[in-house]
Amino acid sequence: MSARSLLFFLMLSFTFAKIIHAQEAAPLNINLATVDDLMRLPGIGKTRAEAILKERAQKPFKRISDLMKIKGIGPKLYIKLKPLVCTDACTPATVTTEQTAGASKAPAHSELRSHGPSR
Repeated sequence: MSARSLLFFLMLSFTFAKIIHAQEAAPLNINLATVDDLMRLPGIGKTRAEAILKERAQKPFKRISDLMKIKGIGPKLYIKLKPLVCTDACTPATVTTEQTAGASKAPAHSELRSHGPSR
């Protein structure tokens, strides 16, 4: 095996290891997370992380879909975040079930209109 092939193989192995580790990690509780914790999530920078904390200070999140109340978090980003986060009401087992049930599918209509009370 050439040095170039070996380097490519090692880089590829490292990338897959990171992906697998990220999928196995426990979900992040958005009601307890710090700005730094939130910034580790895809699509969440300092501004969005601070906006999440500001929203949470007014009222803790009851559902993961409440994240869509934050400016800049729409359905596409929500789909990416859904398997990675939880609220006080969720457990890792619940999130694992959601992940295996297809977290990449579009959110239900009721989840998209979470700006008001549920009926």
